[in-house]
Amino acid sequence: MSADNIVYISELTKQKMTSLYPTEAKKISFIPRSYFCEVRHGKVDKNTISIIYPGELSWGRRINAFIESIEEFNKRRDKKICVKLYGNYTSDIYSELSKYEFVHINSSVEFEKILELFTSEDILLFISNGSKSTQIPGKLFDYLGTELPVICLVNSYSDKIAEVLKPFKRCFLVENNKNEIFKLLETIDKIASQRFAYDEDYSPSTIAKNIIKLLE
Repeated sequence: MSADNIVYISELTKQKMTSLYPTEAKKISFIPRSYFCEVRHGKVDKNTISIIYPGELSWGRRINAFIESIEEFNKRRDKKICVKLYGNYTSDIYSELSKYEFVHINSSVEFEKILELFTSEDILLFISNGSKSTQIPGKLFDYLGTELPVICLVNSYSDKIAEVLKPFKRCFLVENNKNEIFKLLETIDKIASQRFAYDEDYSPSTIAKNIIKLLE
């Protein structure tokens, strides 16, 4: 490779490429993407717990077990959980999820609108890619610029992506199966009440400094 530096925004991808190209290992670095901006949470009083997910749903990002678990959970409590989805979904996914009253399906909106929506939500939702993927969805980095907790659906607690997420206090990991999701939902009120400091290690200024340092 003729490049002087090769930078990946995923530590997992960096590790994979280093193993594939050991002779280039010294050139390969990891610098994460920054969050776009800091989003302050507004104080909102409401009788529901609102979870938002802006993004695609596909074979690698399944939400069925999560939705089915919430449906059962809502039957036993007065304060319901609602899930707000923002994205361009296939007709099959729309048909599958629109039958649930607590699921609000919306079309894609401008990124600035998503940031505005974050100010009035209770919990953010993260869904990992397939277990073999080293990609970290970009929305995770923007979540780090909010004050909100994040429920992270992972295929397995032993997945590499789970190891990446564990150090973040705001991230509540749960395997994407109904038994584990039910356990997490029993603590949903506590999760929704928590607020977190912005992760300054992922601020635009910090990431810019890291890039400059790499080029010195």
